[in-house]
Amino acid sequence: MKLAVFILTLFTSLNAFASVNTTGIGFGVDNFLNANYAVTIFHNPTHTHEFTGVGLNFSPATSGGNLLLRKPASLSVDWSTADVGEDVYGVYAGQEFSADTITSGSLTFLGNGYSPANPFYLPTFSSLSSSIPRPYSTTGTFYLGFNSGQDFPIYVDGKLNRSIFGWAEFSYDATGITLISSAVTYDQAGIFNGTTNTLPVPESSSSAMLLAGLGMLGFMVRLRKSR
Repeated sequence: MKLAVFILTLFTSLNAFASVNTTGIGFGVDNFLNANYAVTIFHNPTHTHEFTGVGLNFSPATSGGNLLLRKPASLSVDWSTADVGEDVYGVYAGQEFSADTITSGSLTFLGNGYSPANPFYLPTFSSLSSSIPRPYSTTGTFYLGFNSGQDFPIYVDGKLNRSIFGWAEFSYDATGITLISSAVTYDQAGIFNGTTNTLPVPESSSSAMLLAGLGMLGFMVRLRKSR
């Protein structure tokens, strides 16, 4: 009976590890390199292990008499810590943030410090495809998605080996950006931005974990009887 409780507790703890953490993202003024801000993601929901960081540069909107010279506020990725890395995406509330949406190209990749993309104009993404900057408002909110992993390698059999998916909502004005809320999920297939709703791991993986636990229980019971 004690063995059964132990296996059940172990299985429950493994699933609990995949829960959503609303304090997994750290944000503040950058004191490391040349960026305005630093965003960090803990590699473990208990915050007992290392974290990955990325630097963001914020540029306020510009104005002037010539509309062609006006530019909306923008962000760019400046650096990323040299471990498993942290990829940054422009996302919106309710959107699925997962390995599938990343590999499908449906998200706006902003960079990871090693391969920064073009500046991310705020508060919408439409200006990225416009040759003429539009005079957007100087205030608003926006979402960013942060994807990282808990270990190397980053790719396994051509698939992204990143089990950490997090989003953060920011507000901004002419003076800078402020973190409003965030959520991170570990060892799940993904998360829906702006929510704590996750995409569960495939059923086969969950079933395999349960069967492995039951198999271990049966083996230990048989071993105990043989003794």
